[in-house]
Amino acid sequence: MWAIPFISGACYLIGGQWWKPARWFMGVPIGLIGFFAGHGLISLLSILTYWIATSCFPYGDSSWLNFLGEWGKWAICGLVLGLASIVVLGPLWGTIQGIVGAISFVILHWLDEKNIVKNPLQEILRGFIGTSLFLFA
Repeated sequence: MWAIPFISGACYLIGGQWWKPARWFMGVPIGLIGFFAGHGLISLLSILTYWIATSCFPYGDSSWLNFLGEWGKWAICGLVLGLASIVVLGPLWGTIQGIVGAISFVILHWLDEKNIVKNPLQEILRGFIGTSLFLFA
């Protein structure tokens, strides 16, 4: 399970830099790893949950979440990405991952705005931190 944050960071990077669907498919390796690690068939639902999180909750300029303001939009995107892990991590740790995702996306956006951390490192960190609790699963 420890490999999931690294794979997610790579998927986020590839999805942000070269091939957008790479983000949408990040649930495939997560689901397969979860299944083979003994978390059962429910792990395969992460294919759907991560697709929803990465395709239905965009943070770009034309995002439907823009009504929440810049910071709210980023918080929701991070929250949803983290919550997508509930099917593998369970309700408690999945909820904590959602909170970690929300906070980290807001901090990463702030760092981007201040020109402290820019792409491609931004992309890698969003994917990695948004799934970081898998390091301990």
